[in-house]
Formats: sequence, structure tokens, C-alpha cells
Amino acid sequence: MTSDSASNDHKIVLTLAATAKLLSISTSTLRDFVRHGEIAYIPLGRGTLRVKIGFHVDDIADFVKRRKVCKSGRSVSVKHEANSSVVTGFLTERQMRLDEKARRRAEGRGKNEPFHPRLTTTQS
Repeated sequence: MTSDSASNDHKIVLTLAATAKLLSISTSTLRDFVRHGEIAYIPLGRGTLRVKIGFHVDDIADFVKRRKVCKSGRSVSVKHEANSSVVTGFLTERQMRLDEKARRRAEGRGKNEPFHPRLTTTQS
């Protein structure tokens, strides 16, 4: 590694504030994206209360690419699997979550048991 490339390596990692400014969002919004795993980050310090984080330019570009909106105006969700990426629309993904939720509810209770027991009257 030459001294030129070593001095330029630090420029490919941006601070939280610089990344937020680049993306035209607030730092708290960027922290929310980090908290929800939507953008990769690099821990830069040893802070315990608020960890100092940085963002690699390639990770920022990937984040922007995933957040793009298609021509129809609907955002597209990309799910990364082991060997391929599956692209699903928002409504399709929502319906899959609702179906999964209904399946889990059905497994957790009997067919005749009410979903909200406190809303039903008990017969003595």
C-alpha cells in the first residue's frame, strides 16, 4: 500500500453527520436506519453511551440502491438470500406478513377459542 492510497483510505468512511448530510436526512433518521439494520456501519470508537459510527461509501451506495423507487411510484423491497435476491412489492410483502401472523395465531389457540379472551363473557 502506498502512502497516497493510505492517506485516501480514510476518505471512504464518512461520519454519521457527513452521511446524513449526503443523504439529505437527519442524524436521528440515519440512526433509525442503523437500528433497523437498513444500512451497514462501522463502529469507530469505544463509546459506551453513544457509539461513534462511520459509513463506508459502498454501503451508502447499496443503501441508496435498495431505497430507490420504481417507475410506478411504489417502493421495491429486495430480500437477499443465500445465492440470489428476491424482489417483492410492498403489498406482496405485507400480505405475506399478515398470512404468517394469522398462521401463528391459529397454531397458538384452539379452533373455538376466542382471540381476545378478555372481550368475551365467561359462562358460569
